Amino acid sequence: MCLEDGFLETRLKLIGLVRSPLRCLEDCPHWHTEGPPAVLEILPDYRQALEGMRQGQEITLLTWLHLADRATLLRHNKLSTDRTVPPRGVFNTHSPFRPNPIGVHNTRVSGLDLQAERPLVRVNALEALDGTPILDIKTDRRSLAEFFQDEGAAGLCPQDDAEAARLGEAWPVLAGLCRRAGEKGLLPGFSGNASMRLGEYCLLTRRGAVKSALGAEDFAAIRLADSRLLPWGGTPSSEYALHLEIYRCQPRAEVILHTHPPALLALGARCPDKSPAQRLNLPIFEAQSLRARLTSVPALTPGSAELGLAAGEAARGKNILWLEEHGLCVWAGTAEEALALSEETEHLARVALMIQSNFF
Repeated sequence: MCLEDGFLETRLKLIGLVRSPLRCLEDCPHWHTEGPPAVLEILPDYRQALEGMRQGQEITLLTWLHLADRATLLRHNKLSTDRTVPPRGVFNTHSPFRPNPIGVHNTRVSGLDLQAERPLVRVNALEALDGTPILDIKTDRRSLAEFFQDEGAAGLCPQDDAEAARLGEAWPVLAGLCRRAGEKGLLPGFSGNASMRLGEYCLLTRRGAVKSALGAEDFAAIRLADSRLLPWGGTPSSEYALHLEIYRCQPRAEVILHTHPPALLALGARCPDKSPAQRLNLPIFEAQSLRARLTSVPALTPGSAELGLAAGEAARGKNILWLEEHGLCVWAGTAEEALALSEETEHLARVALMIQSNFF
C-alpha cells in the first residue's frame, strides 16, 4: 500500500477499560508519576494474555484517548502560561490531541486479581481518565532478571545448573501426578492443584491450568521463606498459601495434592454436622487406618490466607486434610503416596455414600 492511497484500514480491539478517580481532562496530570493509583479492568476474553504478570513489574500501557480533539495539529505547552511562545506540532509533544490519539503510559503493577469476573490489574500511578479504552499492555524492556535484581530479591534465581535442573526434572513428575488424578476423577475441569518441595523452593501448578495436559509453562516456582516468585513459569495457583503454609509447618511434606473428589464432597454435603472421622466410621479395616491420618479444616474462602494458615496448622499432626465444602488436600513424601491416599479417601467416601443410600 502507498501513502497516496489515502488510508490504512486498521481494526483495533478493545481489551479493557481504565478505572480511575480522574473524571475530566482538567484533572489529568502531565506526567504519569503524578497520577493516582488506578485499576485496569480487562475483558474476560483476554484473561490468558495476563499469565505470568507479577506484582511490582513495570509495564507500558497503550490507550485510546477517546475524548481527545483529533483535528488539533498545533498545541501550546500545557505547563506554560506564556502564550507568546509559538505552539508546537502535536507530534513534538505529549499532548493527547492528535490525529490518532494513542496514549502511552509507563506504570508499575501494584496488585492482580486474575480470578475476578473481569481480570483486574492494579497500577501504582496513571494519568488516564476513568473509562479510557485500553488497547494493549507491554512489559517493560528490562529483563525479568533485572526486575528481580532491582527489587532486591537476590537469590530468586537458581544458584547453579544443578538447581535449575531440579526445576526441569520436577515438573514432569507433577504433570504425571495431575494427569493420573484427573483420570481417576479427582481433578474435574480446571479444579485442584499440586506442588513439590525443592529445597527452599516450591514448584506449583499455575492458575487456571487444565491438569490433564500440563507443560513446563504451567508451573510456577515460589521461594518458601518469603513467598517470592522466581522468574520461571506462569502465575501460581490461587491456592498457593495453602501449599506454602503446609510446607512451612510440616518439614516431612515433599508433595501436596489438592483435589475435588465428588464422593467426598457429596458425603460432606449430606453430613455437614459430622466430623470427617464420623463420616468415614465404617466397619472396614482400611477406614480405621485412614481415619488416624485424617483431620478437617473449616469452610474458609478458597485461596485465602486464613485457609492457608488453618491447613498449615492441621498438617502438623495429620496428612489427610478434609477441606470442608471445598475438597481434599493430602501431603506425602512422594507423588505416588499422595495420589494413593487421595484415591483411598475418595473410595471410602463412596462406600459410605453407598451404605447410607442402601445401595445394597
